[in-house]
Amino acid sequence: MKEKSKYLSPSEIIYNNPFLSELWTAADIGYLLKLKLVKGRKLIRSSIILESDVLRVYEFYKNCQ
Repeated sequence: MKEKSKYLSPSEIIYNNPFLSELWTAADIGYLLKLKLVKGRKLIRSSIILESDVLRVYEFYKNCQ
């Protein structure tokens, strides 16, 4: 069965996927939302972002190098 995608805070995404910290900080993941490269929602003082989109952008970046 396909796992449901989760909306998480940028800090939680890095906690669940520590390999992302070699490239991005939590603030950088927030900028991915601002640039509309990932789906998510801006909250009052934070944001929630679709984890699978962040991983997709990471894989795309790694394959382009």
